[in-house]
Amino acid sequence: VTFSPNVHTFRTANCKWVSEIAHENSVWINKEVGQSMKIKEGDKVKIESEVGSIVVRAHLTPGIHPRVVAISRGFGHWGYGSIAQGKRFESPDPDTHEVWWDNNGTNPNPIIPIKRDPIGKGQAWKDTRVKISKV
Repeated sequence: VTFSPNVHTFRTANCKWVSEIAHENSVWINKEVGQSMKIKEGDKVKIESEVGSIVVRAHLTPGIHPRVVAISRGFGHWGYGSIAQGKRFESPDPDTHEVWWDNNGTNPNPIIPIKRDPIGKGQAWKDTRVKISKV
């Protein structure tokens, strides 16, 4: 499943103060499931679906169902500007040269197939089947 964190959405990817607070997303994996797969907090994992794959860091938590993984949206934008890309740059704004992070996260869209929700008729965001493996 995908979700939006409380301080960040795809619309705020180029906001310097928000991006400093939240600039990298991770995949949430049930703690017991992660441990059984020899995955530790912060390990890089590959998430594969029927349409693609991404590599992202793992966050182990007891707060997610063992058969579900979750990744937040709003990260990994390459066309939203220098802040969203995690790049320092010079501008009239004196703070833009102080971008200290170098990772703007991972966009989950490449692994989400275009499927239609049979009831609401919109994009079925919550039913992508994936395989997780430690990198």
